[in-house]
Amino acid sequence: MVLIFYITGATKGIGKSMVEKVLARGDKVAATSRDKKQLNDLFGKDSDKFLALSVALADEESVKKSIDVAVKHFGTLDVVINNAGYSQDGPVEETTDQQVRDNMDINLFGAWNVIRHSVPILREKRSGVILNISSVAGTIGYSGFGSYCATKFALDGMTECLAMELKPFNIKVATINPGTDFLANQKKKVAKSADYQSVYDFLDMHIQINGTQRGDPNKLVDVIFQVINHKGDIPNHLYIGPDANEMVENSLNAKLKDLKAWKDITTKTDIDGYVDKKNQ
Repeated sequence: MVLIFYITGATKGIGKSMVEKVLARGDKVAATSRDKKQLNDLFGKDSDKFLALSVALADEESVKKSIDVAVKHFGTLDVVINNAGYSQDGPVEETTDQQVRDNMDINLFGAWNVIRHSVPILREKRSGVILNISSVAGTIGYSGFGSYCATKFALDGMTECLAMELKPFNIKVATINPGTDFLANQKKKVAKSADYQSVYDFLDMHIQINGTQRGDPNKLVDVIFQVINHKGDIPNHLYIGPDANEMVENSLNAKLKDLKAWKDITTKTDIDGYVDKKNQ
């Protein structure tokens, strides 16, 4: 069966690899970016298999129009992949209001715009897959990545809600959470305050390892296709890479340890005389 994809952020990284894989499989794809010409330069002219779309993700009308055009071109959609996003780095205190809002516009609200206008298509046909490309930073906070983590924590939370809402319609929803083995390009920044030099040193370390990670983007895309083709239920979140699995497991164990350690304090909130019927 030929699948029809809608993929955002398709000119580089995971998005570019996804489009290449889709076309190599013989499936069809509407690929989006701010620059339609760049998409056509990368993947060729528009055809019955490929459609390049210029989209401003923060503009809901632009997103709606692109989905309408994609459906008119291909007839329907089967798989929606919200891949577009970027990391706004820097300490929480030094990140400006506008920087955080811009980051949210693309990483969260852009994905939400796509979902808002693609879900009716999938819901009507009672099938489909929605994958939101997130990060291990959607589960674990990292010094210097406050804005980025905030966008990904929000995206992961929204995805969990969406998965519950769409399950009755046979639409599978999940996040794809790569670890640091799949870092995107980052730019070196200069500390505004010497007090945060250690934070910027941590950011610089990530810049230095970029391009030397052990993660193979093509294998990441292979995992995504296994998720898409899986016949049963899928998890809300899929952590990609050995590092991601190890970091999340360690984080969850630490949270569980804290939960148990503080339970005698944090559970003493019932009104006086309350009796838990479950314990009767």
